[in-house]
Amino acid sequence: MFPAISKVALQDLYECMVHQYKVPLARTQERIGRTAVALLHDHAPADRRVLVLAGSGNNGGAGLVVARLLAEAGHDVRVVLTRPELFHKPVTKVKFEQLPDAVMVGLAEEANDAELRDLVRGSDHIIDALVGTGLVGSLSGEPARLAQLVGDGGKPTLSLDLPSGLDAEVGSVGAAVPATRTLTIAVPGRGLTQ
Repeated sequence: MFPAISKVALQDLYECMVHQYKVPLARTQERIGRTAVALLHDHAPADRRVLVLAGSGNNGGAGLVVARLLAEAGHDVRVVLTRPELFHKPVTKVKFEQLPDAVMVGLAEEANDAELRDLVRGSDHIIDALVGTGLVGSLSGEPARLAQLVGDGGKPTLSLDLPSGLDAEVGSVGAAVPATRTLTIAVPGRGLTQ
């Protein structure tokens, strides 16, 4: 296992992958998605109803890949977005447009707590793709509300990169998704060991 590294080093590594080594972000999101689906199938093969919580950044794009791949494999997949597609990063927009029609998509701000709580309770597994290492400070707004509802729901949760709300450098600084498993993208951030 690789040693945990600082948040700055982790972000530098991502930048280096994209800009120096020319690894397309879209390809990285696809690999993350495939790995997450394999992990889910290995550890929870009976979990057929999956809820993907996707932010508007690159982490959300990887979550949308997971949603697409699970739907293609016959899972009942629902996606809750933290922001409308208009506000997504460019590659994340593309991943959103690739979702099959079978995937039910909703916007967190258009649902009340009871509706979101029902989505969590009705799921076998949660995929946390709300925010990644780019988080500054504490979760707020819809991501914080979703993290709280996931925490209250007690469902198995796979977080991509790190549990949303966990600071990659120092660990938790407020509300965070209680991940059952975390799929780190390159190497773990120091915050995962705090």
